[in-house]
Amino acid sequence: MQHFQFSIFIFLLSLQFGYAQPIDTTLEFQPIEIIAPRLQSFQTGTKTTTFNDFQKLTISTQDLATALSFNTPIFIKNYGPGRLATTAIRGASAAQTAVIWNGFNLNSPMLGQTDFSLIPAFFIDQIGLQYGSNSTSWGSGAIGGSVILENKNKFNQGWQAVWDSKTGSFDNFFNGLGLAYSNDRFSTTTKIFHESGQNDFPIQNGQSDRLLHSELTKWGVLQKNGFKINDRQQLDLNIWYQTTDRNLPPNLVQRNSEATQADESLRTTLNWKYIANNSIIQVRNGLFYDRLFFQDASSNIDSRSRTWTNRSEVEWTKTISQNHSFNFGANYAYLKAKSTGYDNSTPIQKRAAIFAMYHWKNNAEKWQGQLSIRQEWVDGAATPFIPALGFSGQLTKQLTLNGTVSKSYRVPTFNDLFWGSQGNQNLLSEDGWNEELGIIYTFLPQWQFTTTIYNRTIDNWILWQPENGIWRPSNLLKVWSRGVEHTLKGQKQLGEVQLDFSLQYDLTFSTNRKGTSVNDASVNKQLIYVPKHKLNVTLQANWKDWTMTFYYLYTGKVYTLKDNSESLPAYHLNHVFLYKKWTINKKEGTVFVKANNILGVNYQVIAQFPMPQRSFEFGWKLNLASRQ
Repeated sequence: MQHFQFSIFIFLLSLQFGYAQPIDTTLEFQPIEIIAPRLQSFQTGTKTTTFNDFQKLTISTQDLATALSFNTPIFIKNYGPGRLATTAIRGASAAQTAVIWNGFNLNSPMLGQTDFSLIPAFFIDQIGLQYGSNSTSWGSGAIGGSVILENKNKFNQGWQAVWDSKTGSFDNFFNGLGLAYSNDRFSTTTKIFHESGQNDFPIQNGQSDRLLHSELTKWGVLQKNGFKINDRQQLDLNIWYQTTDRNLPPNLVQRNSEATQADESLRTTLNWKYIANNSIIQVRNGLFYDRLFFQDASSNIDSRSRTWTNRSEVEWTKTISQNHSFNFGANYAYLKAKSTGYDNSTPIQKRAAIFAMYHWKNNAEKWQGQLSIRQEWVDGAATPFIPALGFSGQLTKQLTLNGTVSKSYRVPTFNDLFWGSQGNQNLLSEDGWNEELGIIYTFLPQWQFTTTIYNRTIDNWILWQPENGIWRPSNLLKVWSRGVEHTLKGQKQLGEVQLDFSLQYDLTFSTNRKGTSVNDASVNKQLIYVPKHKLNVTLQANWKDWTMTFYYLYTGKVYTLKDNSESLPAYHLNHVFLYKKWTINKKEGTVFVKANNILGVNYQVIAQFPMPQRSFEFGWKLNLASRQ
């Protein structure tokens, strides 16, 4: 209650202060500009989606795991609010999704994955999602897909301020403050957020009526600066610091839990861009530090891990003519880790890579193609050579065809290689081929239907399994993933009401094709925690300053054992969001109410880890601005 009273006080106080010109917060569907050259110009034929302005508004107080689950059909493997959340895009593993921030891969060198529950959407300016293999662009791990996160500096905006606040069920609170200033040569933005929650939602396990030991505290600060050295040169510096402390609750078969986890990260990126008449040169460097401490007094566990990563890259994009352009680049990464699980050793890994891309389009700009290649070396040893070919073309005014054929790979993680006596330093890189074909059909005003079919095989899939009673990783599996993805989007005007509709359906088959023993029952069975069916439906009604959005999310059953003998049932979730634009004393903003899981469905995403039933959120967004 004290958190809520404090938020109300700040909210009312802020209405008394402001500037002459408020920011326009009209709720419109506008595409986000993606500024990374390899995403903007060199992803021909690849299925790519971005969050629009209204989606950005609705997720500003959420973590990235929640944002992706509401707005995309990809499956989020979620252990509960504020706890570990990873992805399974197109039947791939969590370590086969690349998470790119300002051109750099954020995946942990130890685990090879990112916890999406730790990324606040409030800090991210632009969110994009690339499906399928993107190894030629982003290197190791970009097999199932890539989540692209960008921060962008804006100039000539004067002073700006933003405040996002949320109060929710189970004592959940979020406050995010941002202050920015820019002129024609300089741009600076500071954002800070704090989030806390008890997460003591009702459960049914016969021992307690509420989830215990599930408290969470997160806070972080983001500083981004842009300098226009002259009309051709720009320097961008981003610094992101964040810390999280969370208690890890018992699952439904445990009586209690004393486990805790503390995460800390410091991420910095520096990018210099030079724009010539027909080319762009970029030189960037990223420094990343991550700390994870896990403790469980009841099991006498005290695990402490730290990683340091330095990534450097140079990239040159050259336009030969109106129809031909090239992209060349090289990068170098230095990775280091220290963990109690490594027997006091400190593994170090050095990676180097070169890549090149060629883009072509015809004079009518109806057809275009792309050829790209990448070669990487890990500690001097070459990984699989990676080529990719993509195309896109307009068959008729209503029909567009696109497709890709590409190779992909993932190098073993530090844990795979060096975890105590269990690591296996003879592991090979996972590698395989990906094929994709999509058709886009535009009909009626503002309606579009998209179908994408894909096929992927991965050899040398790394699997941990017991050998003489000791768990060790080996290149054991061969996984075949294939499926079809449908998307239908459109708008309809009914008098003063504008209706926006979106349907996204994914059918995914991801099966093991190679046995690890003579009687391996997992052969030709669906991988665990990969749903065959995933459906997202969004219906939005806009009337004057009001916006109501209804979300329907369906997740098919998932298997929890590799022989498919046990599973979690399918579940249906329904959510309703109501937004109201307001203007008080020439200040503009929005206020919202959200009802999550309005039917109170009792469900689990991961076996024995309950999820909240019905819950509510109330909050607002306040924007202030002044003329320069």
